[in-house]
Amino acid sequence: QRLHAILGYGENFLVDTHAWLTLVHPEDTARYNRAVSEHLKGLTPHFYCEYRVRAKSGEYRWIASRGIAVRDARGVATLMAGSVTDITERKLHEERMRYLAHHDQLTGLPNRLLLADRLPQALTRAQRQQSRAAVLFVDLDRFKNINDSLGHNQGDRLLQSVARRLQECLRQSDTIVRQGGDEFIVILEDLQLPEQAGQIGAKLLETLASPYREDGYDFFLTASIGIALY
Repeated sequence: QRLHAILGYGENFLVDTHAWLTLVHPEDTARYNRAVSEHLKGLTPHFYCEYRVRAKSGEYRWIASRGIAVRDARGVATLMAGSVTDITERKLHEERMRYLAHHDQLTGLPNRLLLADRLPQALTRAQRQQSRAAVLFVDLDRFKNINDSLGHNQGDRLLQSVARRLQECLRQSDTIVRQGGDEFIVILEDLQLPEQAGQIGAKLLETLASPYREDGYDFFLTASIGIALY
């Protein structure tokens, strides 16, 4: 009954093992099956798994299932006795905390912590695929003058506009990070020629140089870019 209430199905809703697995999120099926199998084989003292299940509404709810196999005289499991708990809110909170830990709150871009994870991955892929990767360090010129003359609120709005422009210039496979202040770092992957990094850098400079219209002011920004190739 508790499971029915969590998922929104009627009390007469019954599913066999195969049908139940069709409700488990495809990304969680292998982990769920492994947890069940290990317990039925006696490798774990009890069964426990956190996974997503499709509710009647079509959305997925996070479920924590715990239980223990009931075995016959030969030690063969005949059924699983246990309980389920809806942990959706906790999972959403954890996901939000992970996002905040890895993203800049002002621009929404990845931060240095996420950069430390993505850069080694990019270099590993480049080595494996025998392709090139590049790191671009983007520094806005004399941006401190805006903060000093018009205040940090105006400067923050400009930084948000800069972040959007940089994102629009890049491919989905590229990574852009706010390093801090008025500094950004871009990771470019799958470059066939080293000249491509310079071409993308020039495109970024051109995009950033277009006038910004904020609160009745016209702003003209320039930037400097350093490029390292792998």
